[in-house]
Order: sequence, then structure tokens, then C-alpha cells
Amino acid sequence: MTEYGQYFGALGATLDAKASWFLDEVDVSQFGELGDDVHSEPYYQQVFNGEATPGINAMIAVFQAS
Repeated sequence: MTEYGQYFGALGATLDAKASWFLDEVDVSQFGELGDDVHSEPYYQQVFNGEATPGINAMIAVFQAS
């Protein structure tokens, strides 16, 4: 975890507990309103850890985008 912290710190991550994050603006009441996400499902099954961990693969993709 220390190495992850150093890595994210090098990318400009902040440890300020009061800092805003993009997820603070997400309206969770809208989840599921657009139907299933069929576009990213095949991608998440092919990257990082493969189809065994699509949830983790999605999270890593979010980290990359951040």
C-alpha cells in the first residue's frame, strides 16, 4: 500500500480529506437508468486480470483515466 501511495502521489494525488473528487458529483440515483453497459463489458474481460475480475479491471481503468 505504501508503494501505491507513492505512485499516486507522484501522479499528483492528494491526501487532503477535504479535497473534492469527481465521484462527489456522481448522482447515484441515475445508475441503471440507461440500461446495461454492454460496451465496456468485453473490454473489462480482456484487460488487466482478465474476465475473472471485471470489477477490479473497471476500477483500474478509472485510476488510469484519473
